[in-house]
Amino acid sequence: MQRGRTRELPEIIITSFTDAEDYRKQYAAATARRYRASHPRKRKPEPTEVEKAAKLEKRRQYTREYDRKLRENAETRKELNRKRVERAKADPHYLDKRRVIVQKYRRKRRLVVLAHYGADGTPVCRHCGFDDPRALVIDHINDDGAVHRKTAKGLIYFWLIKQNFPEGFQTLCANCNTIKEYERTHEKLIARALCGLTRG
Repeated sequence: MQRGRTRELPEIIITSFTDAEDYRKQYAAATARRYRASHPRKRKPEPTEVEKAAKLEKRRQYTREYDRKLRENAETRKELNRKRVERAKADPHYLDKRRVIVQKYRRKRRLVVLAHYGADGTPVCRHCGFDDPRALVIDHINDDGAVHRKTAKGLIYFWLIKQNFPEGFQTLCANCNTIKEYERTHEKLIARALCGLTRG
């Protein structure tokens, strides 16, 4: 048996720790190959249509039983949740802890939205490449933010995630967003002035 093992390995002279480590790896690989050759993997036969139907019915029965238990214990779960909330609110630092958790969650969602509408999937400004998330905002490309704010509810970051990231938005830094708004307002003023001159 020993001869069969050594025949599968190359003859090497162990002179250092690295040689010994290489020999150990080669020996383990040869042992694994010999084991796989003598123990072929047995594949499970494909289930028949009857077995598939029985398995599906068993899963459906489990789901129905699970839903029934949830409905029966609904009041109990509500009572447990109410007591848990009361215990948490009894903690003098409850509001501070909750505020930290909410801020961390909002910050994470905000970075996801900024990265989606940024350049190459990263939270950077589309115009100048500024990459500090603290000064990045979501801009309406078509300048219809006023109309959007009247219809959308809540923070724009959560609204965008809920709507599966619709088109018409981009990530800008505060400077580029202010410059864009200034240019848009300035163009309106110039258009009004020209309109007044033409009428006169």
